[in-house]
Amino acid sequence: MTPGQPKGLTAVNLRVVGIVCGSVLATLMVAAFVTTASGRTTEPQAGRNPAIGSTADRDAAVWVVRHYGVVTVKTDHGKTAKFVAEEHLPAEPFVVTEINLYGQEFDEGELSFLAQLSSLEKLDLSNTGVTTVAMQYAGAVSSLKALYLRGNNVSADLLRLLKNAQQYERCSVSGCDGFDDDAITVMAAIMPNLRVLGCTSTDISDAALAPLLTMKSLTSLMTANNDLSAESIDELTKALPKCKIKT
Repeated sequence: MTPGQPKGLTAVNLRVVGIVCGSVLATLMVAAFVTTASGRTTEPQAGRNPAIGSTADRDAAVWVVRHYGVVTVKTDHGKTAKFVAEEHLPAEPFVVTEINLYGQEFDEGELSFLAQLSSLEKLDLSNTGVTTVAMQYAGAVSSLKALYLRGNNVSADLLRLLKNAQQYERCSVSGCDGFDDDAITVMAAIMPNLRVLGCTSTDISDAALAPLLTMKSLTSLMTANNDLSAESIDELTKALPKCKIKT
């Protein structure tokens, strides 16, 4: 201590230095935490695990479960599972293979993400009141093999919006208003590889026989509660011997 220096000054100085050093150290630690590998700083995203990241499939899965649907995903390790809650989705990368929105309400415009799903094979939009918007987005999915539209208003014009329907193997329009002989004619033209068709409780009649006879890939056909006569069913049975017809 120098002459004339007040007592206790050294202790005060040491305390101040300690506080300053502690603040500097804390600042450096925070800066190091948010600094990216490129040297730029970013703000941490609240509520998101950075190890998981964000992909079109993950965002789609989150959207589905938030709208009370069921999503089936397949992980990089080949494990497949269904989920109904966001917090249960796997942390590892995955692709969406099936989406079930049966009976749910949503803004059809939000289905634009469907076209980004390269592994989606099954889509259930039954009893959702789909219109032109939803059908356009569904038709844009290049990997889709099964489409379920039960309980909607599905006409020939709506079916024409399914631009990738040639690869469909399964389709159900049972209980659909507007599904008539014109609609089955369009379906036969755009879905040449269809194996399973459900069209119970629709407006098809004996006029639907001709297009149905061209659907040589059918192995299962459900036609109960329609105006197809017994004679038409017999003719279908003979023309499509590999198809199991349920009336």
